[in-house]
Amino acid sequence: MASRTLSTAVSLTVAAVSLVALSTGSANAASCGESTSINVSSSLLKSQSVWTDTDHGWRQVTVELRQAGIFGGSVKDRSYAQMKGHRSGDLTWVDRSGDGGSTWAQCGLGNRAKSPAYKHRYMTMRACMAVWKSGVSKTYCTYWHYDAD
Repeated sequence: MASRTLSTAVSLTVAAVSLVALSTGSANAASCGESTSINVSSSLLKSQSVWTDTDHGWRQVTVELRQAGIFGGSVKDRSYAQMKGHRSGDLTWVDRSGDGGSTWAQCGLGNRAKSPAYKHRYMTMRACMAVWKSGVSKTYCTYWHYDAD
């Protein structure tokens, strides 16, 4: 049992190190712009998973930055955050930056498994999630993704 606990702790440490933690850096470098609901297929841009202790017990959660391209017959590049393993109280959002992630706007923060989608052309974006343990949030984000086309 002790080796399993140690193995779990090591796995959690490795997973936490591989995640980009949300910092308290300057927000509002880019505005969020108009958001869109997603009802079409999408492709995965970035993903991060972690085992974490939450109010719902130990569980694996994954946050993904996804890209959707077709809306009403026209192509419009949009990205959104999607959380796998979402439970009531968990939050998802997209950080959108015009300067490579030095500053950003937090877009679409809400208690849902999927955030609204935002234009990402010539922007740097990442998907974020927050889970709760005893009234304290644990925040995890994907790495930044820049879209040049």
